[in-house]
Amino acid sequence: MKKNQTNIYGNQIDEIQERIKRIESSIPQASFKEGIPSPNWEEKSNLQNLLAAYNVLGLSISLINDSKIEWEKNYGIVDP
Repeated sequence: MKKNQTNIYGNQIDEIQERIKRIESSIPQASFKEGIPSPNWEEKSNLQNLLAAYNVLGLSISLINDSKIEWEKNYGIVDP
């Protein structure tokens, strides 16, 4: 029987991996109305495509859940 794995914050690793996958693959496109960005959930992109489209070399994401850091992940390059 496989033991459920948890991260250092006590969260189930399988659930966390699924949340990361959802965030990486379902980023809404921003539309601008009167200069204010708002998410357009009908037009989605993945994180890697957005980084490339906006020439972002690196990005760090931390997800807070129940006042605790659930996961942190870095994307891109450190030194251009």
